[in-house]
Parts: sequence; structure tokens; C-alpha cells
Amino acid sequence: MKDTNNTLIENYKTISKHLTNEFEEKKSVFITDSIHVETEKEALDFIDEIKKKYKDATHHCSAYIINENPIIKRYNDDGEPTYTAGIPILSVLEKLDLKNIVVVVTRYFGGKELGKGGLSRAYGKACSDCLNEFIVYKKNFDLIEILFDYTNLGIIENYLLENSYYIVNKEYTDKVKITLYIDSEISQKFISGLIELTSDNVIINSRDTIMLFYDGNKIITGV
Repeated sequence: MKDTNNTLIENYKTISKHLTNEFEEKKSVFITDSIHVETEKEALDFIDEIKKKYKDATHHCSAYIINENPIIKRYNDDGEPTYTAGIPILSVLEKLDLKNIVVVVTRYFGGKELGKGGLSRAYGKACSDCLNEFIVYKKNFDLIEILFDYTNLGIIENYLLENSYYIVNKEYTDKVKITLYIDSEISQKFISGLIELTSDNVIINSRDTIMLFYDGNKIITGV
């Protein structure tokens, strides 16, 4: 399976949308922005975008992990004392086992120094608070097309509904054609079950395998 950066990868944890969070520590304001990326260039472009957005800020500290082989991990303290900003952000990404993600924590200095320990805790908190509740998976799904007679419509639709399979399209002509996404880990089980259910009166074609966002229960679309 290949993601859009043409690199062979397995299922992994990430985020699916632009996340942002803000908190204040001793009058310093920390603004966190994070998105899903698939190349190092996309990560660097996003960091530049945030720097332009908050161009009057004191620091724009960042970290990213790109799911390539070998894996790419980078961080930047952007003027903060060494290892007090980029490393804490990167450590959160590693602890959460996230990939293909970039995080930028923008700091507006409030006039009171936090100390190295205070800075590390603040940058780590800024990152974890932004991400913790929004982690999803990027998983391999098979795009499968099934073609069958109308006599099997009821039992097949019930089968798909009971198992909460994600239907992409339905076509009703001389036969019924349904296109759907099936988790690649269970696609063979799905095919075997469908053949048994219809006594092999169904045509099944696997069209493609792609990576989609998945929250543990359903495919996430429109992100």
C-alpha cells in the first residue's frame, strides 16, 4: 500500500484536521497549531504559514514526524533555550506514536521567565492538550465492487448494514452494483462471507487499495 507520497507504509496513528489550542502560563500565551502532512515539504510549508500568521510572536517552536523509510523526525527551538521547546513537542508525538504530523507552538512572551523546566512543561502541555482527543488512524482500505441480481438485494443490504460497511455508491440497472470500502485486514473475510451468503451468486472485484482516516468506528470523510 502506498500513501500519496509514494512511500510504502503501514497503518499508523495521526490527526485528520487542522487542530489549534491556546493557553496562558505566567502571562506568556502559547498557541498550538497542528495538521496532518505526508511530506517534509508540507511540514515546512505549514511552519512558514504559521510564522506569517503570528509574525509578531516571540517564538515559533516546532516538531514533525514523517512516515518514510527511514522515518524523518525534526524539531526546532526557534530561539528558546536548547532542548526546552522542540524536544518536548517531539517527545509528545513519539509518546502518542503519531506519524505524518507537524506541530507548531507559537509563544507570545509575557514578561516573566519560566525557567528551563517551566518552558519544557509548557511546550509539552501545549502539544498534548491540542492533540489528545483528536487522534485517528490512517488505515488501508480496499475499494471493492460487487455485482448481483435483484433477488439477492435484501440479504446483501442487510449484511452490509449489520456490519456497518462504508458504501461509496449504488447503481441499479439490469443488476445491482455496490461499491464500498472494506478494511484491508478483513477484506478476505468479507468476500468469503458474501460468497457464502449468496451461494456464490455475486461478482466481486477489488478495484484499489487506498489509505483513509478512521476513528476506530467509522471512516472519516470531508477532511
